[in-house]
Amino acid sequence: MSSKNPNRIHKFYYFAREKYAESAADRICRMLQSFTETIPHRPINIALSGGSTPLPVLSLLCRTSLNWERFRFFQVDERFVPLAHEQSNYGHLKQVLFTQVPSANYPMYLEGESPLACAQIYQQTIDEKLPKVNGVPSFDLILLGMGDDGHTASLFPGTKALNEEENWIVANEVPELDSIRITMSYTLILRAREVCVLINGKNKNQLVESMYESEDTTFPMQKIINDCPKLTWIIEL
Repeated sequence: MSSKNPNRIHKFYYFAREKYAESAADRICRMLQSFTETIPHRPINIALSGGSTPLPVLSLLCRTSLNWERFRFFQVDERFVPLAHEQSNYGHLKQVLFTQVPSANYPMYLEGESPLACAQIYQQTIDEKLPKVNGVPSFDLILLGMGDDGHTASLFPGTKALNEEENWIVANEVPELDSIRITMSYTLILRAREVCVLINGKNKNQLVESMYESEDTTFPMQKIINDCPKLTWIIEL
């Protein structure tokens, strides 16, 4: 796929379904290993999305011999449900990764707090722990997924969070799902050193192609494609 923006470095890796989790884990492991070599004197900050696609990949990634104590894991987005709830993104991440490696991790959901308070507290946590670029915290890597409707993180079509420019973490009402999500805004995602997107399925692959061809769609992922300087796609064929 071609890019109309010469300043973007966008890479595409395609793997067959039967080898996807293993190959994606290997590719991400290489990225994380490079961070341990190029970032010698501070923690390496990684943000992980919810969804089903990353979980098999992360369950394999945790078996690698990375120096896991160097890493700190944050969430890209979360459902407003308790951590032990079956739909909790944190609960799934904890099961496949956080209980397997000695890395620090930070949940978005806080018991007894409102969605707005959870967002504000998480923003404060990120503000305190991450290095900044032009006043905005900068993750070393943000791992995203994408839905069939082109949403990423919990930035769904037609929701208010798409237009958020001031806050880095927001409580986003998603009427079509009758739910409230806590999510990173574009401002924070686009300030990351690198962004990596995991997708599977023919429909999503075609959707990515259409967004690169027009660069003017209304899909939430379009802004990531247009404005992210360093983006890696790991795509299941």
